Amino acid sequence: MECPCCEKTFSIPHEGFAKLQKHFFIEKLVTLTNILKTKGEYCNECREEGESSSPATQASPVTSYCFSCSLPLCVDCYKHHKRSRLTKSHKMLVIDNQAITAERMEMLASAKCEQHKDEELKIYCIDCKISTCLLCYIDSHQTHNRSDIKIAAQGHRKQLFEDIGVAYTCVNTVQRQNRELENSQRKIEDKIRAMRNQVEKRRSELKKLVDVHANVFIGQLDSLRKAKLNEIEKAREDINRNINCLESFKSYVTEFAEIADAIDICQDVNSLNERLTELKTINENITQHQLSPLTVSFWKSDFSSCRNILGTIQGEFTIYYFFITTLN
Repeated sequence: MECPCCEKTFSIPHEGFAKLQKHFFIEKLVTLTNILKTKGEYCNECREEGESSSPATQASPVTSYCFSCSLPLCVDCYKHHKRSRLTKSHKMLVIDNQAITAERMEMLASAKCEQHKDEELKIYCIDCKISTCLLCYIDSHQTHNRSDIKIAAQGHRKQLFEDIGVAYTCVNTVQRQNRELENSQRKIEDKIRAMRNQVEKRRSELKKLVDVHANVFIGQLDSLRKAKLNEIEKAREDINRNINCLESFKSYVTEFAEIADAIDICQDVNSLNERLTELKTINENITQHQLSPLTVSFWKSDFSSCRNILGTIQGEFTIYYFFITTLN
């Protein structure tokens, strides 16, 4: 199945979509986004303590969120939370209009090991290129090269920013190719239009005597124009598809590299690098393609010796098809 966003093909597990590999970064991003959306809602703690069912008279707007209690809180409840001996050490987030940052993402609970549900992912196995908990490391990775997951993430984050630069370069390359195709299209249009004018002028000179031949020539030119423009259109479609994929990759990796926590980066950096390699391959295929030249001209016939007294058109009339392989 092909992803509608990045166009990468993936296999659906036999157990269904529920068994697809979890994307911890996206899950955290959705969770934090939903938390920030609670701004302006009414505090449930106030509403439960009040006697009236009207939220406007008994509850105050939400201004913060307690991660430990999973509760949105108003100003008064937040102060009470910070004073109480049982809750003053809880992790709290002030809900405002500021953007999601890596620091805010790290306030969410750390990802847990799928095998050892209570263990946090703290170790990055360099040989296996995966994040593990301490128990998994002892069981399966003890002889492997390892690193603290935060230290490993620093290197991966730097690599991601370098990848963004590569994506920028690829976009610029195909955009330049796109401009060249636009120029070729204009030249083809101008040349075909000029030759059509020659044919029309010759037709007017011979009037009804050569109408049939003129229509044949114009049809040939139109077919050539259509074939050439179809060739260009196909090339531009491949370029635009590649640009969209690169722009999507660039936007996602930019946001990912800026705000993803260490675990998310270590979990996804390899797949992102693989996707970049695929996009670069597509980019190289596109930029290496050269548009076949338009070699056609018009020669007037010798009325006394030519079967077609209007003239002839010399050049290519074979329709060429070219394909640029898109890697998924």
